[in-house]
Amino acid sequence: MTDEPPLSMEMVVANAICVAPKSREVLEAELGGDVAPLSDEAVMLENMIAMVNRHGLLVAQLAIVPDTRAELLASMPDAVKRVPAWMEARVNGAATMTARLFVRGLAQLLGEHRRAIERVTAEQVDKPEPIEEWLAAAPLPGGGEEESNSEAIAAVGQAIAAHAEALVEIARDFDQLRGELRDPR
Repeated sequence: MTDEPPLSMEMVVANAICVAPKSREVLEAELGGDVAPLSDEAVMLENMIAMVNRHGLLVAQLAIVPDTRAELLASMPDAVKRVPAWMEARVNGAATMTARLFVRGLAQLLGEHRRAIERVTAEQVDKPEPIEEWLAAAPLPGGGEEESNSEAIAAVGQAIAAHAEALVEIARDFDQLRGELRDPR
């Protein structure tokens, strides 16, 4: 038995958000032996997708309303496989993932996560204003032709950061609720 206190949900979420990116060797081993060596760009894209995917899994774990939790636990693990822009590329035989296609797909995935974060926040967070402000300050990229690649990538980064802040705040609220439920006073 250990004397360490149990981790708070806030710490669990913060630790999950801060997972180190995978190396090229680890990613290539996971993809299997018959895959061509990954470029630096491919390694970065794989790690970015994994990070955003973790955000979706975290929001599902943080949901406490039974219907919401069940729905998110069912949908979030496979969300990356359902990104419309990337599915279209697979069906139409796009040979490579272009920066524009990647950003468009990432924007679609972030949109699904944003809706889940907003739903969980509305259903269970006692003081949602900080989360609402972070999300409002980081609009999702459109991924359309009107945005330059650098503008879209900057918007993706801002959205990812806002989602991370929101997840930590949802976890903090979760810990407070759990503490209130345990407090015998």
